Amino acid sequence: DPSTYLQERTSLGGDAVPIATLHVSAIPNRLDVNLEKFAALLGYALETSEIKPGAYLAVTLYWQARDNTQESYQSFVQLTPVGAESAAPIVISDAIPGSGLRPTPTWNWGETIPDQHLLQLPDNLPAGQYNLVAGLYDVKTGARLTTPSGDSTITVTQLTIK
Repeated sequence: DPSTYLQERTSLGGDAVPIATLHVSAIPNRLDVNLEKFAALLGYALETSEIKPGAYLAVTLYWQARDNTQESYQSFVQLTPVGAESAAPIVISDAIPGSGLRPTPTWNWGETIPDQHLLQLPDNLPAGQYNLVAGLYDVKTGARLTTPSGDSTITVTQLTIK
């Protein structure tokens, strides 16, 4: 059973009673990278039949709120060439987290928010190695949240295009 039950003893010393049910789903690929004090990228799922030019990449990021905020952050996923990280991204997905339904001011501490992105690889994408990177940025200023090491993106995984 993937559910975890939280229980609390009654004030009268009675038996434990369930107070909440948490549904814990497995995150296929774990990362657990903090972005400042607000959030962490716990991991991701990559759904695709083939990674080739013209294909679609469905990426689900799993964010966890590590604090509450009133700031609006957008999530992004980008494909960049390995060894040319400063080059412009090849393809970008940029959105309000949770498929537009979970703006960051609605996140509750400890909550995990699935965040889906769909990327279409260009038809003329050359064969080679590419980084799939992600992050969060402030909608008002464009400033990205940074990792403890100061990076403004998290490398989610490396893909080989054949």
